[in-house]
Amino acid sequence: MKTSLEKVGHFIDREGEIAGEVRIVSGWNAVGHEVSLAILTFFIHAYVLTQGVDGIVPFPEFRETGSAMNTTCQTVRDLEPLSHHINAVLEHADPEHYADVLELRDLVRKSRASYDVLAGSDVLVYEGREILYNRQSGLHTDSQDPHLGWALLAGLGLHKGGYVHFPHLGLRVRLEPGDVVALRGRVVPHQIEEWVGQRITIPHFTHSSLWRAFGKHSVFLD
Repeated sequence: MKTSLEKVGHFIDREGEIAGEVRIVSGWNAVGHEVSLAILTFFIHAYVLTQGVDGIVPFPEFRETGSAMNTTCQTVRDLEPLSHHINAVLEHADPEHYADVLELRDLVRKSRASYDVLAGSDVLVYEGREILYNRQSGLHTDSQDPHLGWALLAGLGLHKGGYVHFPHLGLRVRLEPGDVVALRGRVVPHQIEEWVGQRITIPHFTHSSLWRAFGKHSVFLD
């Protein structure tokens, strides 16, 4: 399957393994971004930020079928233990940012009833996550993230290898099943090394567009 043209990297297609992506996003700015519509890609509570707060509406893919909605809601429920762990990493690693995230989440929920209903079923404090199957990312930064936001990568599946490489820092960090790596994805260039076996990675993220829509600039350096 093909991914967005903006992304650097590719899927590893091997017999007997899954390759593709699932996006579960509660605040999505689709303007100017090409989105993969592969079979495994679907959205729960995805929103297009076209006109600030007033432009937050349910994304069309979310409304297309009841079956997709039910499947995605079940996925969110199954991921709840991991989401609690991700929240805890944010809370203890960066308490100030965590407080800002909770404030933003509360603002969005109060302003849009549809967001409130959908986000109410998801304990993750960030609005976005992707489930990546055998995705090998090339060297990149996460250009849609705030400078002071975090990308939290959770390793799952059944594989060995696939370290996160930070060439500018001279670091290689393990990301195997059970590991979580937190990084400033907008600031630090990073890439994924080769691995053996079925790899599943779940990046958790927040995007600048949602923060700007609600006038929250504490996560921006500029």
